[in-house]
Amino acid sequence: MSLVLVQPSNLGIRGTDDYGSGAFGAARAKHSAGAEEHAILKYAHKGADWIVVPGDVIPAPAHVRQTLYGLAYAEDNRFHSIHLELIEDPHWQIKLLYAWNTAHLLQEFQAGQPLAIAEDISLRYKNITRHVHLEVRHMGMLVDPMTLLAVSA
Repeated sequence: MSLVLVQPSNLGIRGTDDYGSGAFGAARAKHSAGAEEHAILKYAHKGADWIVVPGDVIPAPAHVRQTLYGLAYAEDNRFHSIHLELIEDPHWQIKLLYAWNTAHLLQEFQAGQPLAIAEDISLRYKNITRHVHLEVRHMGMLVDPMTLLAVSA
């Protein structure tokens, strides 16, 4: 089965700002808290960031069930993480960051149905473009969400 996603917003992908690019696979760097004081860990962005206005309604990306709801950052209860799996094929898993909802565990959503409300990530990262992060995995492997969007006619 192939997955076709409904995008979280129509405002486009976050470009480059003070914190990098919102594109899938974009280079990232963070300072390590390990023994080496100045160690920098480099990694690739695991999802894509869609620009939002805080308070926007975020639609369900596909026919999904909610499998987990928690915090995006353990030390900051202002930002949430919503984990979903595709109803027709649970090998497809989706993570949405910086959005909240009041759904119960295993609640189902049709594609495009209201799923969550966008949070204001700029409260944590000054000067970042406000966005939600969408991460997709198939059988545990990361997939670029942009490759799964419906093609407009």
